[in-house]
Amino acid sequence: MERNDALERLRQEQKLGEIKSILAVITSSMVLPLYFLFWLCDIIYAPELKWEFLALRATIIPLALVINYLILRANTLSAAYKVGFAYTSLIGLPISIMVLLLENPATPYYAGLNLVAIGTLTFIPWTRNLFILRDIHIHALLLHCFMVFTGGCRLSGHCCEFVFHSQYRGNQWSSAHVLRAHAVP
Repeated sequence: MERNDALERLRQEQKLGEIKSILAVITSSMVLPLYFLFWLCDIIYAPELKWEFLALRATIIPLALVINYLILRANTLSAAYKVGFAYTSLIGLPISIMVLLLENPATPYYAGLNLVAIGTLTFIPWTRNLFILRDIHIHALLLHCFMVFTGGCRLSGHCCEFVFHSQYRGNQWSSAHVLRAHAVP
């Protein structure tokens, strides 16, 4: 029983560190640069709204600062999941507002929402229930989008999640084996 508790604590600590690292990398290396890089697309596809869209894109900066502050202070796996869920819930909001402002069902901005969906579904190792909730929530932002296009993104996210969980079960066995091998009799 003690070994199972030790293994579970070890697994949770490992997953907590993993989620913290992933959120830090996603924010600094992906979200911030991409959000502002895509402003070039705003200049091309919506020149009349370029400054409004830049202001919407700039809202990601305070969000990133708050999330980094909160994730550094997350001491439990549950707290890290809450921070991650809040972050991934809010990250697509500026793009959704842009889509609504464009009032064009054929806008390429839906691709931005799909990038957010793919990133939020595949990079963070969600529990199965949080993954499903995350999927429903992010695609609620895409309610008015073409389901054929987003269906492929959702399917790829589900496939990645399935592969991740298959690999993670294998890693759990490896961790249990290591604990047994180094156990004090």
